[in-house]
Formats: sequence, structure tokens, C-alpha cells
Amino acid sequence: KYKDKIVVRSSSHIEDSYSSTYAGFFHSELNVDPQDFKQLKDAINNVIASYSKHEKKSKKDQILVQSQTKDVVYSGVIFSRNIQNNGPYYFINFDKSSSTNSVTGGKVGDKLEIIKNIQVENLDPPWKSIVESIKEIEGSLHNLTLDCEFAINKSGKVVIFQVRPFAANQKFKTLPDKKVFCTIQQLIQQYNRYSKHSLLPPYYTLSDMSFWNPAEIIGDRANNLSYSILRYLILNRAWNIGLVPLGYKKIDKDLVVRFANKSYIEVETAFAALLPEDLDEVTSRKLISYYRKKLESKPELHDKIEFEIVHNCFTPVTDSQLDELIQVLSNSELQRFRVCLIKLTKKIFDSYCQIKKDDLKSLDLLTSKRDQLIEKNIDSSIQKKITIANELLYDARMLSTPQFSRMARLAFIGNQYLRALVTKGIISDSERESFLSNIDTIASELNKDFDLVISKQLSVVKFNERYGHLRPGTYDITKLPYSKDARYFSTDQIVSTKSASVNKKHKSIFKIRKRINEFLGNFEIAITAELLLEFIEETTKFRESFKFEFTKNLSLALELLAEVGEELGFDRKMLSHLSIESLKGFSSSSGISEIVDLWHSQIEGKKANDIIYNYIALPSLVFGEKDFEIIRSHTIRPNFITNSLVKGGLINLDSIDVKDYNLVSGCIVLLEKADPGYDWIFSKRIKGLITKFGGAASHMAIRCSEFGIPAAIGCGEIIYNDIKNKKVVQLDCVNKKIIIR
Repeated sequence: KYKDKIVVRSSSHIEDSYSSTYAGFFHSELNVDPQDFKQLKDAINNVIASYSKHEKKSKKDQILVQSQTKDVVYSGVIFSRNIQNNGPYYFINFDKSSSTNSVTGGKVGDKLEIIKNIQVENLDPPWKSIVESIKEIEGSLHNLTLDCEFAINKSGKVVIFQVRPFAANQKFKTLPDKKVFCTIQQLIQQYNRYSKHSLLPPYYTLSDMSFWNPAEIIGDRANNLSYSILRYLILNRAWNIGLVPLGYKKIDKDLVVRFANKSYIEVETAFAALLPEDLDEVTSRKLISYYRKKLESKPELHDKIEFEIVHNCFTPVTDSQLDELIQVLSNSELQRFRVCLIKLTKKIFDSYCQIKKDDLKSLDLLTSKRDQLIEKNIDSSIQKKITIANELLYDARMLSTPQFSRMARLAFIGNQYLRALVTKGIISDSERESFLSNIDTIASELNKDFDLVISKQLSVVKFNERYGHLRPGTYDITKLPYSKDARYFSTDQIVSTKSASVNKKHKSIFKIRKRINEFLGNFEIAITAELLLEFIEETTKFRESFKFEFTKNLSLALELLAEVGEELGFDRKMLSHLSIESLKGFSSSSGISEIVDLWHSQIEGKKANDIIYNYIALPSLVFGEKDFEIIRSHTIRPNFITNSLVKGGLINLDSIDVKDYNLVSGCIVLLEKADPGYDWIFSKRIKGLITKFGGAASHMAIRCSEFGIPAAIGCGEIIYNDIKNKKVVQLDCVNKKIIIR
């Protein structure tokens, strides 16, 4: 008699179809005792009953009975091609556990993509054995696109539970596999070239969410124009020009690079840029090396390097944090580093008033020059409009982005101080939250002004004079600004404003100020609670208002380019393939045909590249060249805002039309990136917010703190893909969970 446990599973005729896929749709029963007749009968009946979930149940439906695999280490599903675009990858969803429940239920935790032409012998276990297995099955089934459920036990043996054709991929006909393989080799060569210029050779680490977080700002696969403008305005040099006066190291290189159509931050460069200028080279290299190793061991922190990896200022918890460096630095090096951090932080607090004064003056000059350029644009020629667009971007680069970079760094420091005070037990997390929620930024003003529009106390024209430049995709020319699409702010709903009162705010500040002052009396850096709280509040406000001002120049430049494109026969989608360099090199004497020919040539070249790039899987983190052939999706720890718990309908904002934006009212909103142009959602009385990309102090994190909206900012690809098609979710911010219902 058979004594081992068995599995009773569905084997419906619709599961093995070329036109449909129902993996995990029907019931499966695990841990069935074959000696227990009643349990076996109930298991079979439960599976049969689940066939009623689909209208096409048939007498041909069968029941599959299998031995239950023991000692499972990995279980999951492997597809023989990418399930999204049919790219030439083995696409593996897997769970590392002793149970196969995740397979039969369609719920698996991690993702891996392996290029199909990889040398199998170069793969590490257990992936070597599973790829060998599916290659064998492919050979027997004439290279059909397959969906295989598998498990791998402790001895490395692969168990295949079920094989079916993957229906969704049958629609793809043309498969440019050879071009994809060739392009990946070119990316590896590009990586090896760039790695020679790393600040810590031979190591060269890339991240799409560290420091300036390009995935949040322009998206995972941004169009060419968005990338080139972001690089020109900020990530070429302006980001570092803004930090050097604060006492950070001068870095004479770009922070961002692009592989195919994906943007990455050079992580070693970011680490170096966050170290004090007067720290010696030897100690700096030791620290950068340590930070890099820490990131590799904890990749889930790559969107939190300022808070949880790099020591970049001196706070109330820095001494305890520096303990982790005892094995890395000598006592004298550690003391020097500590002194440098104290010196840098003192300089920042002491010079803040002058920094603020100078930077506000720069912003005033930016506004003045922008007004002059707008006047010049009246009835301008095509060539003149291109020139004005260039001048607007140049002014933003010189007069606002270094200032914004500087203010963003100061706001991060303020945020670190608040967190440190919570860690030390000086204030509670709810008091930190309350303080942040009572900081009125530009979003608060936007909501108040929109209230006035609804009550007819402010005209739409006046509203757009201030906010009309905003768009959900700040750098994206394909997105219309508020001023050109009224559907962002339909007036058929009452705006939800903040409930916290001014009296509550003053009372809350008074309570925490006394405790903070008592603590700071013995702190290494001389600063009062009044000045510290003022610093935190002002830098949080200025960070947002500086960004708001420089995006006016950016938006005007994009709209001028759109006007030129319309006159020359280029729509916004076509223009998105251009680069900042496409706007340069023209003079008032340049011929129209010269501009048109050059733009057509550049657009066609970029479109051809993008066709191939869209088949290529690229990781969020790159530690070496192998990461271009074996793409791992790291589970990210979201940044939860507030201590609330909410449950509600989920709306994926990126998948609905602008005309349906009012549907977000009362729902939990899902976004890919936390762009400032989405501030309009806070006028819709949303219940919560989840974003794929975004850091602990990102734009939307600040917004949600300000409005007291429960949020999970920067949940990463795995969680995002798991929930994006769900109808209802629960945000448990206290326990830091996103629960699918």
C-alpha cells in the first residue's frame, strides 16, 4: 500500500489550451493521506466542485493525483519565454519554502529571468538543473512557449508537476531573439567600459532607486527626451554643485548612466558624494567599499542609502551607528570620520540662514529671467522658440537645480534628526508624524486654491497661472500639463483638506520642544529645539517650492518644443525620442529643412533601438556583468507613511483614462512613480497610496505625511506586479504590510 502523502489537483481541459490560461484558477488539495478513504474522497470532490467556477466545465475534465514531493527547498513556475512581451528569457516565479502551496495557488514571492542563450554550465544551483530540465522539455515539444510548475528538493532533484502551453504568448509572431542576444552582449561591453572609470575599481554598482532615484523621477523605462533633460538639468553636474558648499566631496563626473532605455545611478559615486570633503582618501575608499558590501548583502536597502547605509551627517544616533565600522576602520580613522561628520553638520546648521538667503535670491532671478523669456516668445519663429527653450533649461540648470539639490539634502538631514529623536525615545513616532503633517507645502496651497476655484472665488485662469505647468510626468513631453487638460481637476467633487487644526499644531510643538531642548543640552552639536524644528519645517517646505519653481522652466521648455513640433509635423510621441542635444546647434539662420531632417533621422534611430530594448529585461541593481544575463528582482521594503490601517478598492492610476480620474475618490491609488505632477490626486479624497518607486523622503512620502494619508512608497517590482490587477487591498502601516483581499 502507498503510504506517502499525495496531492489531488485539477486537470481541466481549459488549463491546457492554446487560447487561454487558468493556472492556479481551480482547487488543489495537499497533504492527502491515501489510506484515509474519506479524506481522499473529499479532496477529489473539492477539486471537482471548483470546476463550477468556470462556465466551460466539461466531462473531459480530469483529476490528477500525484505523489507529494518531500523536502522541497524551491517551488514555483517557470515559463520558457517572458510572459509580458515574449522576450527570449526563462521567466521563473519561485518561493523558497518547504511547501508547494504557492505553486498551486499561483502565489510566489520572487522572480528571476535568465536569458535563453546563456551557457547553462555557468548557472549556479538550483537554476542550472531547472533550466536543463525545461530545455529538455522544450526539445520534445517543438519549442512551444511553456508554463511548467516545478519543485526542487534538498538533493537538487527537479520535480515537474505540470506542463502546459502558455496561451498568452501565442499571439507573438516575430521574435528578434538574435538581436536581443547581440544587444545584451553590447550592454555587457558597455558595462565593462564604464567600470574602468568607477570610483572603486574593479567594483561598479548600478541602481535605479538610489540617491536621486531616476526610476521615481522619470520611470523605469523613460523616453529619450525625459532621460536627457534629467541628466542635463540635474545629474550631470548640478546635483554635486549644490552639495559642495555644504561640505560634501566634489565629484567631477556624472551620477547617472543609461543602459538600453533604463537609467541607473552609479552607486559608488553616490556613496562618495555623501562623505565629508575633508575626509582623507584612504578612509573614504574603505567606507565606500564597506557600503558597497552592505548593499550587496541587503539589496532591499538600495532606495534607502541615505538613511540606512551611508553615514552622511551627525545625528543623535550616529555614535551607535558608527559601531558597525569598528571592523572596517582603525580607531584613529573612526575618530577622524566622526569629527568630520560633526564638523560638516555644524557648518550646515551655522550657515543655513545664509544658504537660504542666497538660494531664494537665485530663485527670484530665475523667475525674473523666465518672465522676460515668456515676453520674447510672443509671435516667435521656430528657430527663436528653440533658442528660448534652451535658455529656459539653461537657467533652470544654473539658478535652481543646484539650489534644489542643496535644499533636498538639508531636508533629508532634518528628516534623519526626527527619526533619530524617535529612536532615542525623545519623541514618539506619532509625534513625529503629527509634526510632519502640519508642515504646509505647495500641495497644501494647491488644495486650498482649488477649493477657491470650486467656490468661484478663484478663476481657472488664475489657478493655472500658478499650477498650470504641473503634469503627471514632470519630464515627459507626452503628458499634458494641467493648463492644457482640465480633466485633472474636474470640479464635481469637494476637495478634501487637512483636518489638523492650527491650535493642535502649536500645542504639539510646545510639548515636544521642551523634551528636545533637554536632550540637545548635552548633545555634541549646539542647536536649540526651536532652531532645529524651524530648520526641519523650512527645508521641507523649500525643497518642495524650489522643485516647483524649476519645473516651471522645464514645463515651458517642453511646451515650446511641442509647439515647434506641431508646426513641423512632429507629434509629442515623436518628439519624445529626441534628446537635449537635438535642441542645440541651431541658430536663427538655420533652415527649417535642416531641423526637420535632423529630427527625423534621430527619431527613427531611437524608435528602432526601442523596439529591441523593450524585449530586454534589466535589473534594478547591477553588481556585475552577469546581472545582464540573470536578472534578479529583489524584494523591496516599502516606506510606510502614518500608523494607520485602511482597506479599500484599489485603482491602478496608470491603467485608466484621464476622463476616469474622479474614480480615485475613496480608493487606494496605485502608481508606478511618485512624480510631483500627480499632486492632483490629493484633491480627490483618496484613502491611501501605493507606489512602485520612491524613497523614504521622496515627494509622495512628504505629501502623504502632510495630508495624513496611509501609504506604502516604493514597494518595488515584485509587490507592485502582485497587486496591480487586484481589486481590494489593505494597507497596514503599523505592521508594515500590504494585504491582498
